Amino acid sequence: MSFSPLDNHQNGSPIVNLPRVTMCLDKEFQDEFKEEFPDPPKNENMKVYARVRPMLQKEEDEGYRDCIAAIDDETVRAVVPANSVKFKNSGLNPQDVYDFKYSQAFGPDIGQFVFFENTIMDAMLGYIEGQNCLIFNYGITNSGKTYTLQGNEANPGIIPLAMHLFFGCIEKQLMDDICVKPDKFSDIVVLNDTQRAQEYRLKEELLRMVDHDSFNKTSASDTSVVGKASKSFSQILCDCFRDDFNYQTETTLPPDEMIAAQSALYMRELGKKSVDEQPGTCNIWVSFIEIYNEYIYDLLQPNITQRQKLSLAEDQNGDVYVKGAREISVSNSTEAIKLAYVGRKNLRIAATKLNYQSSRSHCIFTVKIARVFDDEEHGKSGRVNRISFCDLAGSERANKSQTSGMRLKEAGYINTSLMVLGRCLDQLRRNQTAKDKKMIPFRESKLTRLFSNHFLGKGKAVMIANASPCEYTFDETLNVLRFSALAKDLTISDSYISTAQSSILDICSQWHKSKNRVSDVSADQSYDLDSSFAEELEKRDEMIEKLVDVAESLKKNLEQEKKEKIELEFKIRQEVGNDYAAYSDELLDEQKKIFERQIESLREIYKQRFDAMKETYEKKIHDLQEELNESDDSFENSISEINKTFDKIEEESLISFSPAVGQPSKQGILFQSEL
Repeated sequence: MSFSPLDNHQNGSPIVNLPRVTMCLDKEFQDEFKEEFPDPPKNENMKVYARVRPMLQKEEDEGYRDCIAAIDDETVRAVVPANSVKFKNSGLNPQDVYDFKYSQAFGPDIGQFVFFENTIMDAMLGYIEGQNCLIFNYGITNSGKTYTLQGNEANPGIIPLAMHLFFGCIEKQLMDDICVKPDKFSDIVVLNDTQRAQEYRLKEELLRMVDHDSFNKTSASDTSVVGKASKSFSQILCDCFRDDFNYQTETTLPPDEMIAAQSALYMRELGKKSVDEQPGTCNIWVSFIEIYNEYIYDLLQPNITQRQKLSLAEDQNGDVYVKGAREISVSNSTEAIKLAYVGRKNLRIAATKLNYQSSRSHCIFTVKIARVFDDEEHGKSGRVNRISFCDLAGSERANKSQTSGMRLKEAGYINTSLMVLGRCLDQLRRNQTAKDKKMIPFRESKLTRLFSNHFLGKGKAVMIANASPCEYTFDETLNVLRFSALAKDLTISDSYISTAQSSILDICSQWHKSKNRVSDVSADQSYDLDSSFAEELEKRDEMIEKLVDVAESLKKNLEQEKKEKIELEFKIRQEVGNDYAAYSDELLDEQKKIFERQIESLREIYKQRFDAMKETYEKKIHDLQEELNESDDSFENSISEINKTFDKIEEESLISFSPAVGQPSKQGILFQSEL
């Protein structure tokens, strides 16, 4: 079935918001409402599933042993090893064994398909029926989180299996063209021809980035031990979700594998039944973002160097969404999986001691249904719901992962956001029984703020706790098991939904009874209504007006409380800022005084050194001066002695001449020759 965007705007405007379905107090609406919600929704605990991965060959080669295992369908047991911090700090009476209860627990022998069937199928049915769903995993680094969500070619994970199942069920309700697109959180807009052409070009550009060979061989090197039979069986399981698949003619499998294929067919039939109950047709859109060092980036932006930081925003209903994130239209599971592959290539990944492909950011893959259907009052109307798959980065300790520099900074942001998530879930759990309910710190992290709606009753949330059995990371894994087991006790409250539905049903019922009683009165008897019936009608009208007044009052109170909370938050932030500024000034003054004292001390030290050096050099100069004076006296005495000797020699030379003949004597001649 195709849907023409011109049905809703003949003037050719570029974007037209489709109206949402609104209440109408008549019998038809009441009957439809009762059919859709036969019973008021009930609160339910958040589903938490534990999965323990097998020991790695590297861990076994280094001599480590396994100390964590799933002992039954709901329990994970942790045995404290002797080399753990927990054992060393346990004191005289250590506890050797810890047991943790979950919605379900899975060991290393459970495959990807069985895990998907037992954990995600309920969320997928809720998503198809119009609910918002969140599936996120939690655990330390290298505990199998990414493998659980994404898998590989031989063993596809939750995301590929969910896409095959979803498109296999909803295939007949897809529009022939890209006609509508989600906007903000739950709004929907109609696209014109120019915008549709732009969406097609953007999708083609991204799909061209996927090299066909490398896409088909994704992670094949990591699963070289898997045989061809397993790969073909995995492909058959994905094919079972297709609407035109017939296992009786297309498969010849062993009995065990045939049971799994029949389970896949049963899952497809359940999904198709839910799809058939949904009105209208739809377009499917996907987005892929990451939260890196508390900044949000679009993973479907092909040029990494030109990525812009995205921000969170709120719509008119207070729902949080990522402003500016790309949303790409997809028409089948292959396109959705390819776009997920494009996003994974842009993820921030680095090598640490614990994991040579460690994710350094939280990545979120979201699939939205933009559904259009006919409404008697408004004509074409729309509805948007989503399912988000969140692959959280693993918590880690710097001394074990041996990170430094930028890797250490990334680990700090990762651990901080996970700590805020833990605080939010813990405070939600405490508020369930506490009289004095405290504020949930959703705004302290972009991750928790983005998913706050799912924890407040506006959708389903499924948590997967991935655990490593290796004793080397026992202390970190124990914290993961302890926190996730407590999260199982969290009740996803939807009391405001049930209250609203009960009020609407009550109003509808009373209004319908009044209409029936009035319609039963003939035209001739319309003026003969007794006073009691008139009074009853007036009372019912007054009650309806009071309910409307109560609703308006609650709305005003909610707005006022929201305003007060914002003002309180601003005041607290301002006070904290002022206190920090005063503390900084005090710290600066103290450092200034310490610096001045150090300078004065250095001045004294160097002055003493200078005086000592001056005294030493003055003494040396005095000694040298005395030596010079003594040298001058000795030099003058030597000159005087030389002069006396010369005079004496000259005198003797004159006497040696003969006066008689005026000729020098022989001795005089010899003396002159010597001179």
